[in-house]
This record gives sequence, C-alpha cells and structure tokens, in this order.
Amino acid sequence: MNGKWRDGAGRACAIVASVCVTAAVVATTARATTYGPPQTVATGFTDPQGVAVDGSGDVFVADRDTSTAYEITPGGPVTTIGSGFEDPVSVAADPNGNVFIGDEGTGQVDEITAGGDQSTITSASSLPYGLALDQAKDLFIADNDGDIDEVPPGGAASVVASGLTGQYGLAVDGAGDLFVSSPADQLVKIAPDGTQTAVGTGLATPYGLATDSAGDLFIVDSGHNRVVEVTPAGDQTTVASGLDFPFGVAVDAHGDLYVSEEGGKDVIEFPALHGTAKAVTTVTCAHPTATQQKKVDRGQAIGLSCTARITHPANRSAPRPSGTVSFSVTPSGDPGESLTPSSCTLPATAAGPNRCSATLMTATPDTYKVAAAYSGDQRYRQGSARTTVKVK
Repeated sequence: MNGKWRDGAGRACAIVASVCVTAAVVATTARATTYGPPQTVATGFTDPQGVAVDGSGDVFVADRDTSTAYEITPGGPVTTIGSGFEDPVSVAADPNGNVFIGDEGTGQVDEITAGGDQSTITSASSLPYGLALDQAKDLFIADNDGDIDEVPPGGAASVVASGLTGQYGLAVDGAGDLFVSSPADQLVKIAPDGTQTAVGTGLATPYGLATDSAGDLFIVDSGHNRVVEVTPAGDQTTVASGLDFPFGVAVDAHGDLYVSEEGGKDVIEFPALHGTAKAVTTVTCAHPTATQQKKVDRGQAIGLSCTARITHPANRSAPRPSGTVSFSVTPSGDPGESLTPSSCTLPATAAGPNRCSATLMTATPDTYKVAAAYSGDQRYRQGSARTTVKVK
C-alpha cells in the first residue's frame, strides 16, 4: 500500500512499502464504561441504520427504506436534513454540526453543512456502507467493494487500504488507527503503517463501530443483540444487551452511547456514568463556528440553540435529575435579544432525558455569555460555567 495518510492528530505520514513514519506514537489506556438505563431518543423510523452525534448533542440517523436522513436535537423535534437520497445507510458528523451521508443507492457521499448547504464530496465509492471522521476532519469511507477511501477536506478520494472483504462498519481513533467490520464476523484494526490486527472475540454479524476520546472501541454485535466495548488494552465488555437488532452506534463528547435498532425502528441512548458524587451542569451553544462566532446579516436576528446537560452520577440506582433548569445570558436587554424558554423542567422518571435546550435570539453584535442553573435534587445542584458566544 503506497500513498499518504494523516493520523488522528492530523500529523502527515507517508506510506511507502507499508511503512508509515510520523513524528510521534500515541498510546492510551482506558477501562470499560458504565452506563445508566436506556432512554428512547426518537422512534418511528422504518429502517434506521447509521447513526452519528455532533458536538452539540444533535443526533443524525440514516433511514434507508424511506430514503431520508434525520436530525434529532436534544429535547427537540425530529427533522429531515438533505434531499435526493436513494438508500442512505451511513452517517458521520463533525463537532461543528457538518454531516456526511453515504448513499448505497447512488454510491455518493454528500456533505450537509451546519447551515444546510448540501454537496456531493465524492462518487468514487460504489457502496459507502461506513463513514468515519478523524481529528483532522479527513473522511474515511468503507466501500463494500473491498477498499477504504480517504477524502481530506476539499480534496479528492484516494484508496488507503484494499483487499478487504464485505466491510460495513468503520471507525477511527485518535492515533489514526482504522477499525473495519464485516457481517462475516470479521473485525480488524488497520494501523497507519498498514498492519492489520484482529479485534474482538465471540462476535456474530458485527455492524456499526465507534470510538471515544479514550480510544475505546464500541462494536454493534448484531447477532447477539448487544454492544460491546473493547479498550486499547484489549479488554472486552458487554455494555448494552437485549437490543432489538441493533445496527449503528455513536458516542458523544460526554461518553453517552447512541444505538439505532432496525428491529425497534428507533434510536436509544445509554447515558455514561462517570463516577462523580455531584453532577456537573454544562452548556453548549450550536452552531457557532469553531471560534464560536456568528455574523449578524443586515441586522437580522440569528438564533443559537443552547443546551444544558446534567451529568448523571455513577450510582445506577440513583434517580435521574428532576427539577428546574434556568437559563441566563449576559449582557441582557440588547435590542432584538431573547433567550427562550428561560427555564425548563427535567422529568422525574428514570428514563427521562437529562438535558434542556433554549434558543438565544439576537440582532445585536456583542459577546454573550450563556449559563444554566439547576434547582432540584441536591446531587445535581451544581451550576454551569458560562459559555461565551461572540456575535459580530
């Protein structure tokens, strides 16, 4: 295999005679994650396959039989994104809300920006069953014809691995290792130097794959209706079981797990339990650019969706947060400024969501700071730091 590749940290490396030279080697260790009870994110799909989540907690689903891709905002509605798909099967999302859809019917991979613009970035793949993005935002495509293609931002597709069989799921970790699954019960890791290593044991029809920031690999073991986690050290643990023909899997920045179920025709979430005695409230606002800036055009008001998330403690028997989340913004009172709703109530049920959303509308260029305060169960009362959003 000859060519060029970037590892997960964006370092350029040259692959010549299966040797990849980089500036450094990254090693990580992790332990298996513990998850709380599952909760339904959305239901009513026909054939949900690929699933992804962006940095704001928006979930994206490829529903093949309806030729539709969907976006699910935290606590919000399910909306259609993009158009012209035939058989969308795979999806990936970057932290800024740009989404990539692989279409089995057309062989194309389309990008839908956070602003809603859609374009085809490659037609080089015949069956783009798996998509994955690395930290440099290079897109990797598992083409069922036996190749793995790489598309850098604004660039053309090139083959970085070949000779595989029936690959379907795809993931990439922070060290630039690719993970590829096939329904033939095969799962391999491909290092940047081209070395292939078998991963996982006792799998039956592995489909979707995802990695988290610790380098742990999550595998949809469809034949056993479960999701397993494999740490960089090779330890394997079942983290979700009793599923209804699971297909896709994604992990968000908080470590929460999202799984699409073909049998259940839904997407479910398993909240990660991080072992904290007191939960932390965090706020993110979408979709500003990477520098969290938005431009006000001709004085027209713009809206930024801000989400408050309350981390669940590591005690499985503890109830999920129930109480009021109040949003605030400074400065307040600018012309055309509003933050709605000013508060929301978290449900007391064990399966209820642990996040609330509000929209900041403004027509005034300024630097805004959005925060959330939680009042309810004492275990969850810690407020958030302020998230700064610059509107210019």
